[in-house]
Amino acid sequence: MIEQIRSFYNFLLHPYIIESSNATLKEKLYAILTLFLVSFSSVVFIAGPLLMLAGVDDLTHKISDLESEISTTALFFLAVILAPLLEELVFRFPLRYRRGAIFLLVLCISMISFYVFQNTFSQKINATISGTIAIMGIIFIGTLSNESGLERISQFLRDYYPWIFYMTAMMFAFAHIFNYDLPDDRWYLTPILVLPQLILGLFLGYVRLRYGIWASILMHAMNNFIPMMALVAAKGMGVE
Repeated sequence: MIEQIRSFYNFLLHPYIIESSNATLKEKLYAILTLFLVSFSSVVFIAGPLLMLAGVDDLTHKISDLESEISTTALFFLAVILAPLLEELVFRFPLRYRRGAIFLLVLCISMISFYVFQNTFSQKINATISGTIAIMGIIFIGTLSNESGLERISQFLRDYYPWIFYMTAMMFAFAHIFNYDLPDDRWYLTPILVLPQLILGLFLGYVRLRYGIWASILMHAMNNFIPMMALVAAKGMGVE
């Protein structure tokens, strides 16, 4: 366990595209479980007290709305199977860049940016943003069709990889602010509310690079499995 933590810590000091592990499946599963336990403990002991001080219990979580709209089985599938699969493909798959991965990263940044700001501006400005994204996308696709263009992009990603890694983790974290019905006058709580996802995102990014995309999907599913089991147990005991 100590070796896993040390390796992760050294990686965070300067993220880079590390080589995939050639360990056996058993060794990989042990490493994934170890890192999951460390990440889960970090969330509990670091983010937990801050969330309590922030009064997160007073905020409505969107999962409460889902409970009344879909069955527990469907909610479990959504949280433990579908969400880890989709979120890892969006936020972690592009970390090891290829043609498709680079395009997916740009597309996701564009879509998330538009989603966040779509209600902030007027329809004309939104139309301008949409048109700009479309034009940039067309130009970017053209760039990817050229080997020299792809090499320039790859070199750029190598040079700025630490920034890209941390930006991806922050995007993953801040995307989860929509899990809460956060009043406008309490916007300052946003960094605290998404801190658990930021911590998890850093671990998932490392696991994805070290052991593969399947490993980060598995670890993400494990992370969501615990609160879902708590929810199922609470409902079974009639606790609201």
